[in-house]
Amino acid sequence: MICAVFWGLNNHRQRIIFGCAFLVDQTVGSLNWLLRSFVEVSCHKPKTIITEVSEEIADALRVVLPETAHCLQFWSILNGFKNLSTLSDRASVGNLFRDCVFHVHSQVEFEFKWNSFIGKYKLHENRWFASLYGMREKWSHAFTKNVFSAGLISIQNNEDARAIFGNLSCKTMTLSQFAQQCEKMAEHMRRKEFLEDMRCEKISANLQSKNPVEKEAERLYTKPIFNMFQKELSNILSLSIEEIGGKATLREFKLTEQGSMNIDTVKFDPSNSTLVCSCGKFESVGILCFHALKVLNFMNIFNIPSRYLLKRWTKSAKDSLPLDSPRTGTARDGGPDNLFMGEFMRQALHVAYMSVNKKRKRKAMAIMKSALEDIAKVPKTE
Repeated sequence: MICAVFWGLNNHRQRIIFGCAFLVDQTVGSLNWLLRSFVEVSCHKPKTIITEVSEEIADALRVVLPETAHCLQFWSILNGFKNLSTLSDRASVGNLFRDCVFHVHSQVEFEFKWNSFIGKYKLHENRWFASLYGMREKWSHAFTKNVFSAGLISIQNNEDARAIFGNLSCKTMTLSQFAQQCEKMAEHMRRKEFLEDMRCEKISANLQSKNPVEKEAERLYTKPIFNMFQKELSNILSLSIEEIGGKATLREFKLTEQGSMNIDTVKFDPSNSTLVCSCGKFESVGILCFHALKVLNFMNIFNIPSRYLLKRWTKSAKDSLPLDSPRTGTARDGGPDNLFMGEFMRQALHVAYMSVNKKRKRKAMAIMKSALEDIAKVPKTE
């Protein structure tokens, strides 16, 4: 059977599982059922879904989730190169193809590099590349840079994606055994997330400068995200900046990386500190790029504009998280007491997860003590 896993990243960039299903085939009908079932149980429609190359998946997404952006992982595209026996130098072809995937910031630049690539290797009649070109909006950075993907599109090894299940891909495992193992694995992931929450609150990262922007980022971001941001911030030293026009209400800058031919442009609105960079880092990954940070530094702005602090990457990502309303149905033994107990424990666990420092712990315990005293005053019988 085909194991279909819905997974993503938490605010620490750790893998988390949203759901898992088994399919007897990969027809459009089965995939329609899969997507509808996922939306029904999760009560949310994802903004972006990243998959392997599959016409059936694409058709199902168009029907069930027409407003969800559909992107393709780089490794799944590279897998198609294995079937191209006509190419003698796959390594060279792969390197040039990577330019069409990652190193293009505009659709015009993509078309130029793609035509050069196709012409150099005489691939005009190749059906696979023609099909790939038809899907370019799902895999080339020139088209996906404005789609939030948390950086998952660039995963270049399918083992990274399949590593979620570790040793669970046992052909002799029954469905019930697999379900039990999935539950244990999900609990292990939650435990790792909880420990990382604790570590974020207790251990401060090393600052490389006295820049208030870096200090603010360290205070707000989780460690993996801060490390990414810190790298972007340090890279502004390699950029030269030149104002190339614009108006008083909208200024435009050209940024050139030293030792590189790469040129990016940033548009900046001083009235509301809005930044738009041609690289699309914030839109696709959720943190400001070093081009945008260079412009802020040039404008003597030493804080991160609030609109560019994506809460899903911060230490407080789960604070004030709307809890699901109690689901209708019965508990395992059919008793309403079990249904209440499960819902109560779930919300209590969420409170425990949020109590990451001494002040919050004291507040939580005080409320718990007060609740016990109030409940004791209520008669046991209605």
